[in-house]
Amino acid sequence: MEKDKYKLKYVQFNVGDIVKEKYWISTEPNSCLYGIILSVIREGYIDVDWIEGSADQVEIYWFQWRSTEILPSCFIDMISTINGVTREEEIK
Repeated sequence: MEKDKYKLKYVQFNVGDIVKEKYWISTEPNSCLYGIILSVIREGYIDVDWIEGSADQVEIYWFQWRSTEILPSCFIDMISTINGVTREEEIK
């Protein structure tokens, strides 16, 4: 049951999407960071032990920190998408 708590779905992020970090990677889980995606490398994380399946590599500008960070896409949640369409697929 605990494993399902962190079950991840694939979300295709695009440059310009507004995102929020997942609470379980935040240094302050009650106040997660919000940011905008600056770049995306599709399947930037393949065959990584700590990621089930694969994930895109995203560069995010965090509004609160006023700095950028590169993360796997499975570490963030979509808040608002630039093109109005979000595509989700289950990671197998």
